[in-house]
Amino acid sequence: MLVDGGTYLAQHVGPASAFELIEQFLGPLPRERLGRDPEAEAREARAAGLDVVDLQTARCRMELYDVGAVVWLFAHSTRRLVEARRR
Repeated sequence: MLVDGGTYLAQHVGPASAFELIEQFLGPLPRERLGRDPEAEAREARAAGLDVVDLQTARCRMELYDVGAVVWLFAHSTRRLVEARRR
């Protein structure tokens, strides 16, 4: 719960996270790549009355050395895409 004067610190999944892997199996998904936008999320937070003090983005390299990790990531990411398409 947020209270007046409180601080909320978050690290969100970035836009198009893991899409190289997902699109390798499912093909191009241009509409789904637009699902996360840090600037839009910051605007929504401001519209809700929150002060956005700092917003930083980074594109970090993902390295997977275990086929189980690839399967888990693919299954988890695909489920998110299916849920987003239903909205």
